[in-house]
Amino acid sequence: MIRYANYQVYFQHWPPEQHGGQVAEQRKGHKDIDPKEPWLSSVYYHWWRYLSASETCRGICDTARTEDGRRSAKVLNSAYPDFGNVFEGNFWSWWWDRGWALFCEPQSYSIRKLDREGMRRWSSDLNAPDRLIVSLAVNGDHQRTVDEIKALLDELPRGNRSARGKKLSAALYQPSGKPDIPALQRYFKVWDKRRTDPGLEICEITYKCGIEKTYMPTDDNWRKQARNDFYRLFNKADAIMKNAAYGVFPVTEELSMDAIAKIRGDQMALSRDRRSEIDARLFPNPFGQLQEFWAGAQIEKGSIAQLKP
Repeated sequence: MIRYANYQVYFQHWPPEQHGGQVAEQRKGHKDIDPKEPWLSSVYYHWWRYLSASETCRGICDTARTEDGRRSAKVLNSAYPDFGNVFEGNFWSWWWDRGWALFCEPQSYSIRKLDREGMRRWSSDLNAPDRLIVSLAVNGDHQRTVDEIKALLDELPRGNRSARGKKLSAALYQPSGKPDIPALQRYFKVWDKRRTDPGLEICEITYKCGIEKTYMPTDDNWRKQARNDFYRLFNKADAIMKNAAYGVFPVTEELSMDAIAKIRGDQMALSRDRRSEIDARLFPNPFGQLQEFWAGAQIEKGSIAQLKP
């Protein structure tokens, strides 16, 4: 959870912060956290970072510049209708405009205070099958209160939970698996070094990036090892960028459109509550509205875009 203005917004993974704050304080001393650049610890930042470097994504954005292109299957099958043009502005302008709304959990999943105002606004909670009404002792021990609530929840049906009991994300877009942030940084570092320093020999890139420490330039076969490491890391970064253009991140093997459709279909089924929440405009959105691209769109049969609720 992180507080934006007067709202408590929940995320499945750590959200980015520009100047330290809640996340940096909660994760103080964590090996993956740089206090000077705390946003680097967020998978959501890396999602944008890979997208904004993706040539596949750039081609989709170029296609969407025209009205006909915006309604083409190439664009509708991509992440563009939700993510927008990630090549305009910087990460923070994109995050506050729409990024946060793509990754936050439904507001309807939040704890609510049923005081007089709350009862008026949330009267439907009293008979909702997916809500649990409890009465808390204001002066009770906090840890005991938390433990008792956990015990009550454990008695209820599992619902959309993983085998380990963790609530599955209902965000519009959900990272695949458990993102490895240091690995994402390594892949991108090698890929970016190749782009920014094209004159550098391939076999020197991983060594100069400090990726591998198991060999030295004096070793007889260091060039072969370094080249192998470069292609391994570079190809993973390239695959992540291509998959990200279609809303799947971070997957290090380039996926077929059928595989992407399967992953997105599963994710969309989980995010049905969040999409319904946006469509019904149940909650004020102080950071801008997601643009609507789907009205009147001609969607080809069998396309990924057909999966949109």
